[in-house]
Amino acid sequence: MRILFISSKRHFDLVTGQYLGHHARVLYAVATPADSLFFRENGIRALETFREATKFSCPGSCNKQNLLKYLEETGTYMTAGTQERKDEIAEIFISCSMFFQHVFRKYSIERCVVHERNFLDTAAAQHASELCGIRTFYLSSGFFRGKTVTIAPERIRFTDVDTWQKRIAEFNPENIVKAPCPPCDLDFSRETVTDIKKAPAWKTAASRLSATLLSPAAARLSGMLRPGKGLRRAAISRIRKQRARALKPDRVTLPPRFVLLPLQGNEILSEVPNPLDIKNMEHLTGIVANAIDKMNSRHGLDHRLVVKEHPLRPFVIGTSFTRRFPDVILLRKFDMNRLFESASAVVTFNSLAGFEALQANIPVVMLGPLFYGIKGLVHRPSCTADLAETIYRALNSSTDQALLHRLISYLKTRYEVEADRKNLDAEGLYNIACRICT
Repeated sequence: MRILFISSKRHFDLVTGQYLGHHARVLYAVATPADSLFFRENGIRALETFREATKFSCPGSCNKQNLLKYLEETGTYMTAGTQERKDEIAEIFISCSMFFQHVFRKYSIERCVVHERNFLDTAAAQHASELCGIRTFYLSSGFFRGKTVTIAPERIRFTDVDTWQKRIAEFNPENIVKAPCPPCDLDFSRETVTDIKKAPAWKTAASRLSATLLSPAAARLSGMLRPGKGLRRAAISRIRKQRARALKPDRVTLPPRFVLLPLQGNEILSEVPNPLDIKNMEHLTGIVANAIDKMNSRHGLDHRLVVKEHPLRPFVIGTSFTRRFPDVILLRKFDMNRLFESASAVVTFNSLAGFEALQANIPVVMLGPLFYGIKGLVHRPSCTADLAETIYRALNSSTDQALLHRLISYLKTRYEVEADRKNLDAEGLYNIACRICT
């Protein structure tokens, strides 16, 4: 068997690919010079999408309108400000699709593995695999944090709530059977890869610079495939994460009645539909704090707002905000399980914490889109002015447990395998390989 692995999580992809290599020939495709360098440092020559796709030009007869269903799932296309820019991205998408079709034919690829992201190469791989009839799997970190990895036989479309509503309505456990473990002749080794080399920062920077100087077209295509943060934003993000890791757990006494708001990164607000036009996490926190004050005043309640920052997106709330909202409890490092034990309700934009709250029998108010945001599970305000009453309704209602169990059953049956993507072991790798190679 031959597998094309389109990489975007370097360490995970290297470990998983080398494990799959016990039974299949694995080729990697990468989208940035830094990714290419990483695999070279580990003795693997990856196919460079950012360089090779420039050799495939967009045919003049191509109808870009027919490609909208793919392009509208990419962040660069949806955030492009002008039609001229959208047309340029569409041409790059076509070039990438043609490159993947070429790879599928040249190397007799039987499986394609790609991460479920809103990247251009993910959409191009989907388009190419559908044209060539290649079975493709879409990877993600899993719907059950730290316990599972998602291996989906189609695009997962996390934020397409209408699709999820339809999937759950049509779900019949008898028609969807978990992939069996491979027969005995697929003798996967239980060994894992531990010796991973990481190139020094100067070498990574040099590879990016040389790629830009030698081929400006390839550098531009790389930026379209995987839009980066830029040097300044990347440096700020790295410093913030280091500061967050050094923090000691917050020592606070939780109030007897509180609403929990788990924060995310500000970037999510521009990457997915944002019906309430929330500007950033500070703006979101202010809206929720004001809504809780209004609810308390209107109904004679005494709920507080507890805000928990995301460990990988720290310091999105500034000190000036806490001075303006002294009754809001801001937690930078705190055990989520302790919060779930005491929270009266959870308000979220579209955090996975909302799904965990539902499983803990906590009502959820949702402001953005995510897979569990279907009718009967979450409460949605029609506008920010309606948020106070929406939270009040959530506090005085119960979750449709039968619907929740149906959703969980669907996820575990169709998509999930037991593995921890951040702490891969032989058992988890074996489960991943079973799903991909059978």
